[in-house]
Amino acid sequence: MIHFTAIAPSPHLRSVVARYILNHGFMPENAPLKNVMVPGIMETISFNLNPQPQVSFIANQKVEMKDGNVLGQYPRSFEVSLEGHVNIIGVHLKPAAIHQLFNMPGRLFTHTAISLTDVLGDEVTSVCKELQELRSLEQVIARIEKFLTGLLLQSKATVNTTFLNSLSLIEQSRGKKSIKEIALATKTSERTLQKIFLENVGLTPKEFSRVYRFSQVIRSMGDNTFSWQYAVHHLGYYDQAHFLNDFRRVSGLNPSQFFAEHASMNKFFAEY
Repeated sequence: MIHFTAIAPSPHLRSVVARYILNHGFMPENAPLKNVMVPGIMETISFNLNPQPQVSFIANQKVEMKDGNVLGQYPRSFEVSLEGHVNIIGVHLKPAAIHQLFNMPGRLFTHTAISLTDVLGDEVTSVCKELQELRSLEQVIARIEKFLTGLLLQSKATVNTTFLNSLSLIEQSRGKKSIKEIALATKTSERTLQKIFLENVGLTPKEFSRVYRFSQVIRSMGDNTFSWQYAVHHLGYYDQAHFLNDFRRVSGLNPSQFFAEHASMNKFFAEY
């Protein structure tokens, strides 16, 4: 069984880090942990705390994580499979944090998991080795926060103001504002807005709004149940048919199947 533990970041990193999640436990090879993860607005840096490589499958992509990797935005659901001894700590990042930390376009990280070594070079290997040798979770978190703080100071990248204003509008409207309305409110063209979003989070404004609204559906779940009437009245879906179509488009499943098989883990990862 895999156990998940959430840890809050230090105040000085809360602008980029939502939380840390420790994934720890064992799953036999003949019964791996498999779960369909729906897209959320968070991006992730993961560190393997085991000295042996951790093999997983993310969206049918075999990922052998020796030290760590970076996972960007996914506009649709994907399956995650874990087996063997698992000891991974994930840094759940806020939107555009990958761009801010690495000073690289968000679109380079969309739909894929990339090795930290490929992003930062061999110098990150020593940090990962040090994490594997630490004995307490507190020491691991402290070392990761030192690493992230160093990245921020070195990168000096800033998040586009138009993106931040657009993000605020999306959050305030729970993803209901149209792209045209956002463009008018931020005094920019829809084409420019698309370029800004692709640079910062790797998704178009329409994709990001859909993912954000869907993440609100997951966060609103209670005890693995959900009322589509709530989605219509509070999250801006026109009617039940539109809600169901959007749910299937993003998750690849109908709501009853999703809530029966994958709701609890997704709700845990959606909360922050």
